[in-house]
Parts: sequence; C-alpha cells; structure tokens
Amino acid sequence: RAVDSKLGAQEIMSKLQPVQKEFEKVRKRKRTAGVTLSEAIDEMAQVLSRCRAEVVGTPSDDAGSADGMQLSTTSETTEAAVRTAIKGITQAQSKVRKAQKDAHSSLSKYGKIVDKTFEGSITKLTAESLPLGANLDFSIADHMLRLGRWSLAQHFMASSDADISQDRLDGCQETHRVLDAMEQRDLGPALAWVESHGLALTAMGSRLPFLIHRLAFISLSLAGDRAAAVGYAKAYLGAYASTEFSEIRRLLGSLAFVDCLSVSPYAEYTEPALWRSVADLYTRESARLAGLPKEGPLAVCVDAGCTAVPKLLKVVNLVKKEEALFASDQLPVEIDLGPTRLYHSVFCCPVSRETASPANPPMRLPCGHVICQDSIRKIAKGARRRFKCPYCPQEATTGEVKRLHF
Repeated sequence: RAVDSKLGAQEIMSKLQPVQKEFEKVRKRKRTAGVTLSEAIDEMAQVLSRCRAEVVGTPSDDAGSADGMQLSTTSETTEAAVRTAIKGITQAQSKVRKAQKDAHSSLSKYGKIVDKTFEGSITKLTAESLPLGANLDFSIADHMLRLGRWSLAQHFMASSDADISQDRLDGCQETHRVLDAMEQRDLGPALAWVESHGLALTAMGSRLPFLIHRLAFISLSLAGDRAAAVGYAKAYLGAYASTEFSEIRRLLGSLAFVDCLSVSPYAEYTEPALWRSVADLYTRESARLAGLPKEGPLAVCVDAGCTAVPKLLKVVNLVKKEEALFASDQLPVEIDLGPTRLYHSVFCCPVSRETASPANPPMRLPCGHVICQDSIRKIAKGARRRFKCPYCPQEATTGEVKRLHF
C-alpha cells in the first residue's frame, strides 16, 4: 500500500530475471550434487560390503572352527574382488566429480551474470565525504513511519540522530488508522477525518471529501438498502451538486441495478481499484495538509538512483578522469527520471545548451529573449559595452537585463 509499483521498478525486475534464472540453475545443480554424493556414499558402502564378503569366507559348518569364519585360500578370488571394488568406487567418485563440476560451473556462470547485471561500483559516483548524518537518519525514520513500522521506527530513532516531532508521529498513526479501516471497508475514521479537515480540503480544491462520501453511498447500495442510499445522498452529496452533478446523477442511476451492479453499466463501482484510488488520494492529501511531500525522501532517492546510477556508471567507464565529471553541482549527462519526478521548471540556455543553475541563472533581455548569465558575459565582453541579442537585432547592456525566477 505504501510503495506503489512503478515503471522504473518493473524495468529493474526485468533486468534481474536473468540473475534469478541462473540462481535457480545453481540451486538445482547444488541439490543434484548433494543427492549424487549421498547415493555415491551408499554405493561405495555396498561395494565395500560385497568385497569384504568375497574376501572373507562365509560362516563355516565345521564345528572345529574357532570363529566360524575362514579366510579364502584363493588369491585370485581375493584380487578379483578387490579390483571389482576399486572399479565400483572409482565409478561412484566419477559421478560425484561430474555433479560437483556442474555445480561449480553453474556457480561461476552465476557470478559472471551478477557482475554483468550490477556493473560497476557506485563508490565512483560518491564524494569522499557526504554531509549525511542526521538527514539520512531522518529519511530512514520517515520511511519507517510511512510504512507504519512504529516499533522499528522508535528503536531506530532512539539509537540515531533522527529528530521527528510528536505531531508528526501522531499524524502518521492517524493516517494508518484511516487506511487500515478502509482496507476493512470501514469508512468511519475516514469520514471523521474529512469532517475535521473539511475547510482545509475545500480551500485546496480537493475532491477527497466527495469521493469518500461516494464510497459510503456505494456501500449502502451494495448492501441493497436503496432507501438508506437515497437518504445519504440527500444528506451529504447535495453539497457537491455544483461541481459533481454528473457523477451524482450516475450514482443515483446505479440504484436501479442494485441487485446486479457488478454486471451493469455501473460495474466500476464494485471494483476494488475504486477503494485503492481513494486511499492513495487520502495518503497524498493528508501529507499535503501536514506540509509533507507525498513520497518520502528515501523512496524518492532510491527510485531516482535506480534510474540514474546505471547511466552514470557507463559515463564513468568511458571517461578516465572521474573528478572532472562531478566537479560541479550538475550531473555530467541529462537523465530522464520520468514525468513523476518533475518537481520544478528547468531552463536550458539556447546559446550554451547548459542548464541554468543558481550560479548561472536565466536572464531576460529587454527584447524578451532569455539566455543564461554566462552566455551574456561572453557576448557582452564588458559591463558597459552594448551587445546584440543573439535572436533579434535589438541591443542591450548587462545593466538592462533582469534575472528570472521560475
């Protein structure tokens, strides 16, 4: 519930399939080698027992024999028995060697596939000293709280520098109480939460209150109580008629198919995905009200890192001087993390093709065109000298340009 399956994760799992497949081969051959060894030991024991029976005579019927046993007097028979035993033991050993050879060969191949799949070392991509400390501890503790691991989070915070307020802890516990109740199809805690945060949700323009009331209406419909559903619609859904009129009309129309809703034109109201979508929206909106991002920093970093690290490792392997690649605050190559990882606007200078940064911000010329500050300095070649816009005939000075803030 807390961690959604994403396209990036699916891509990673597809890359891990060869590793998993080879691991299954290793496990199978190791098991086969163990069975072969056990059978070989039993076979050797039987061979030695037969050899002993042939070398040592059978119990004698002669009452005058002291031990009831007599040694075989035929040396040829003894030699033949020993040769047969050696041959049997050698064959058993050959089976064991072959099984072990197959197992070790599979294990060696597995190691190569692992090295190929997890190519490179991420230590090449890290600075000598990273100022993590309390930030990393906070991210780990925050991740545990988002997953609802209260006991684990408390033990971690007690032994680390993570500092999370009691209000944050109480908010996480309330969020999970609501989500746990929704999994049991109990909307009581969710309705109470919406009631207490109604004004804030309305100011945000959130649809969450209506969607939770919609689930309550659908629950009454599925229970077959048309009268209760109509009464609930009059009491709670009417307030959303100005913005949700078409959906309210569909909800009322579904009452005609209460007895066969799952095979009616309103079958989507019976899908579990409807509850999951509302639960996800509740998770996002509750975090938003608390001033928190919808995803924890640890989950975001891991997800972004799984996409970026393989590409950065390829760049490092192609370039000999690693220090030059990470000398600035920007990555040496552009990495697309997908639409879910777009957090702010990014400006790329049309002259230098470099991404704007605090040290090299975008600057607006009097004509309206925008280029980065470093490009203006190179074009102007002086603070008072007039220069021509690279995209139109209009001229300007460095004092006439203005910094843009996105």
